[in-house]
Formats: sequence, C-alpha cells, structure tokens
Amino acid sequence: TARQVAPDLVLLAAPFPHGPLPPGRVGKTEYVEFDPHDLEEVFDLTRSLGARLVGRARAARFEREISRPLARIGGSSPRENRLRVAAVVDLEPIRLAGGHSFATDLIEIAGGNSVTHGGEENSIHLDDFDWQALATDLVLVLTPEELDAARRSALRDALPFDSPLVFFPFDAKSFWLNSPAEPASQLQRILADWAKNPQ
Repeated sequence: TARQVAPDLVLLAAPFPHGPLPPGRVGKTEYVEFDPHDLEEVFDLTRSLGARLVGRARAARFEREISRPLARIGGSSPRENRLRVAAVVDLEPIRLAGGHSFATDLIEIAGGNSVTHGGEENSIHLDDFDWQALATDLVLVLTPEELDAARRSALRDALPFDSPLVFFPFDAKSFWLNSPAEPASQLQRILADWAKNPQ
C-alpha cells in the first residue's frame, strides 16, 4: 500500500508483521527499521535518520534535550549498594525487561541494578529464568497506566516473586518522547526511599 503513494522513505516497526523486512531499498523507496528499544538505539536513530530528516543541528539538540537531564539524574544516583531490581513488563505471559530495553535504562539511571543488565534481549519470558536465583531486592511492575488497589492486590497474589513489589506507571513506547527525566526522577526517589526504609 505504501508503494502506491511512492514515498521516499518508509519506517517499519520490527518484527515486521508480513514476513522479513524488505531490503534497504526497493526502487526509489528506502525502508528503515524504526522500533527503538533502548536509549542507545534512540540516539543511533537520531544521529542517522534524524540528521537526514531535520538536519544535524536539530537532531543533536533533540538528543541533548533527552540525554543531559538523564545524565544529571544518573550522576546523582548511588554508585554502591544499589538495589537489585527486576522489571515485569508483560503479565500474560509474565515477561521481564531484558538488558536491551528502556526499562533497564530507567532502572540503571535511577540508581538500581537491573538483574538483566548487559543482556541483548528486549524482554525475557520468566520461565527462562530461575527467578529465585535472581536475588532481587525489589520487583518493579511496569504498567502503562496507574492500577487501582484491587488490580494491584490481584497481581501481588498472581506474581511468583518473594521480593517486594512496586507498581510504577511506565509506557516504554512513549518514554523517550515525553520528558524521560520525569519518570527517572520519580523512580530515583522510590529506590532511594526503599534503600533507606525497606517495607
């Protein structure tokens, strides 16, 4: 359908629902995967695709607007005695944020140690882990919207973790577009409070 309007550029999310991604160029149309999963991928796209679309200066300004506030938060986060945090990003089935994810970026910037940090996956099925061996201090349950008390209680009963649960509104798809320093600051305060006064 896109080819009918003869675009110069088509951005595709991955995994592409209609089979393998097209080659980089078909005729005059260029196809580019645009589905960032962590800040490193956002900055790579800003420097490559963003610079082409809006110019290098505007793309660099966009990157600075994201990275500088996050760098200040990360710089003020503790370097030692950081809580070991697992992030639940899907509930049916239960999946944890992988090392290659916005959730892990958020945890590390805010002063925690993501138990999956360093891995290449975007998310990991809980059955692929011995969850007891993760030795988590805290489990973050990341949901796009705030949950009511009944839903939180039901999830506490359903999730197989012995570690305390903290519910945190977080939408990975829009995190990097909507003032990412705000959720990072909120989580930094939560982790700092929890480290001082475990509940």
